[in-house]
Amino acid sequence: MSLSSGVMGLFGLGLGVAGTVTNSYAAYQQAKADKLAAEWNAQIMRDNADLNDKLAGIELEKGQHEVAIAKRDGALLIESQRAGFAASGVKVDTGSALDVVAEQAGRNQYDQDMIEYNSKMSAWGYNVEAANLRQQAAMTASTGRNPWAAAGSSLLGGTTSLFNQYRQYPLAS
Repeated sequence: MSLSSGVMGLFGLGLGVAGTVTNSYAAYQQAKADKLAAEWNAQIMRDNADLNDKLAGIELEKGQHEVAIAKRDGALLIESQRAGFAASGVKVDTGSALDVVAEQAGRNQYDQDMIEYNSKMSAWGYNVEAANLRQQAAMTASTGRNPWAAAGSSLLGGTTSLFNQYRQYPLAS
């Protein structure tokens, strides 16, 4: 007993419908997983950006603390120099002694300025990294596909293929 070509055509179309539905569901699930992964990765990037913001603040605070220490140490050194000159009987407010103290004060200020500059540059680096991470997070989050659009696209492609197949097999003979 043989089956007519019309029945075979219907059977083939039925299998095609099942395949199309299965492919559409698989496309939906894959797009859903891709979207979740993109959102997860974007959140990690945003969290890292927030961490970089905090590190920038820490660098600035650290710099302020180090400037205060350098200022204190520089003042102590100048006072030590002045005491040494005074103990030797040298007038500390004139001549070479004043030049030495003034030069040391300039060095102290330079050291303080460099500490402040370095802490600001380090904080700037963290701020730039935070901005880059936020931009990457936005781009990553946007890469997730809409699962319904993916399923619809797959369903549309499968339906077109089934329609073309249907046109090739006459249902009635």
